[in-house]
Amino acid sequence: NKKASTTPAAPRKRTSSKILAPASSSTRISYPKAFYCPLTKELFQDPVVASDGKSYERSAWEASPLNDQPVYPNRALQQVLGDRLPSTSMRAGLLKYQKSMRKSLARVASKSLLKTEEYKPLPDAYYCTITLELMHLPVIDPEGNTFEKSAIVQWIQEHGASPLTRTHLRVEDLYPNHALADLLREETLKSSSMIHPSIRRWKEAEENMEEGG
Repeated sequence: NKKASTTPAAPRKRTSSKILAPASSSTRISYPKAFYCPLTKELFQDPVVASDGKSYERSAWEASPLNDQPVYPNRALQQVLGDRLPSTSMRAGLLKYQKSMRKSLARVASKSLLKTEEYKPLPDAYYCTITLELMHLPVIDPEGNTFEKSAIVQWIQEHGASPLTRTHLRVEDLYPNHALADLLREETLKSSSMIHPSIRRWKEAEENMEEGG
């Protein structure tokens, strides 16, 4: 009598709701939706922000019929991408920007009342260079710098120029930076044991703003 085959059946493939890195990657890693261009559906290489506040891949935007309006380089998103993605040429171009940001934001850590050594540091791009606090309503200027909206609006009204480059700047020139806002909100979805203390306080401030608004 022939023995029944003992070859196990091939396991069924599970589908994932997370966005994964391209199949060509050696390891399939899930990344936030904000890391992907809505036009190409691929990871950003050179993200720019349009007047609607959304980020797009520069080359895709320039090839689209909507490219009759100015776009701003999304330096904050580039920095977060450089921190999270495998090393690319983009990271090399961001080193100088990150170094200057880290120097000015070093004071933020000293203001914290909770110990955060056990938590991975949040990206510098999440902090406004005027308030040195996590941003609630991030907006971006034509040079690609992102600020807390209320802080940069007040600065422009008092000085009429960028606080970083002294270039002439108007409130009307600012665009929302939805990608950065989405990344900040994603941090609040982490479990209570994983959420960063600064994000926990940020989340509480958001809730208080909604209750008071």
